[in-house]
Order: sequence, then C-alpha cells, then structure tokens
Amino acid sequence: TEWIIAHTARPRTTTQGCGGDGPSDVPNNVYGWGIVDALAAVKVSQIDAEVAAYPPEESPPRTLVYTFTFENAYGFSLTHVVLTDVIPASTTFAWASGDYVYAGGVVTWTAASLAGGETLTATLAITVAHLSKGTVVVNDAYGVRADELPAPVIGTPLETVIPWQYVLPIVTRDWPFEGSGDG
Repeated sequence: TEWIIAHTARPRTTTQGCGGDGPSDVPNNVYGWGIVDALAAVKVSQIDAEVAAYPPEESPPRTLVYTFTFENAYGFSLTHVVLTDVIPASTTFAWASGDYVYAGGVVTWTAASLAGGETLTATLAITVAHLSKGTVVVNDAYGVRADELPAPVIGTPLETVIPWQYVLPIVTRDWPFEGSGDG
C-alpha cells in the first residue's frame, strides 16, 4: 500500500534543496514523493472486467466473452506488462483478441511497455454451450503484472449463471361479446 501511494503521488519539486536534493529530484526531502492522489492509488490496484453472453439473442448462450481493461494510472511507464487469465473450470477456450499465447489453460497478452495514462485491453471468449442451464461459471484468476509493480494486480471474481430458456405460450380466447352489452 505504501509503495502504491508513493508511486501514484503527484510529484512536487522545490528549489529549496535539503540534504543534497537537486531542484528536480523526486522523491525529495521537502515534499517526499509529492501530493497523495487517492483516486490514482485506487485505480492502479484494479483491473476492470466485464462479461457478455454471445450471441446475445440466444438463451442459453454458446459463449461468454470477457473484456479486460487495465489503465496505467501511474505517472511513469510500465515495462514487460503481462495480462493473464486462467480459463474457468468446465469451459473451453474459443478465441481471444490481439496477440496472445494460449497454453495450459492460460491466455496471456503482453505489452513491451505501457505509458502512464495508456490502457491495455484484451478480449477472451470461452465456450459454454455444453454446460447445463443454471451452471455458475466463475472467472477468478486474472490479473496484470509488470516489472515496476511490487505485486500483481488481481481482478475481482466474475460469476455468470448460464440462463434458463423460458418459452411462454400465447393463449387467446374469443370472448362472447354478443348480447353482453359490451359490444
């Protein structure tokens, strides 16, 4: 936590100099790492993910499509950025976006670097057509790591229930309006 707060702070420099600090040194002995940026600290410790059923008009769906987004909210570039996702149990790999490697049930996307403010986005589809209706699919093993991060950023588990298909018959009846006065 301390590392994240220090490295997401808005840098402040000073010409005062203290203890041999230069005018552009960060951290320095006057302002330390700078002004705490709580929003940036929270954003760097998360990876956003969403799931959608595909095709959307079918129930139950044939695949689930996950979109992972990681924004580099640090004030510096990250190098050797690796986004990974373990294929959820009882599902099979269908496809993925961009340049990826699929091996041993794990999909991996890499970026040589990710500048501050840049976003890494990846999409993964898994096959669920063989699963029973009502089955819960849990995707809980995805995250991002980079050389400059002290620990991987782990995603929040995503649970999806394979929906039941409901068919509601249309029932019509001719009402005897003759002589009822309702005309």
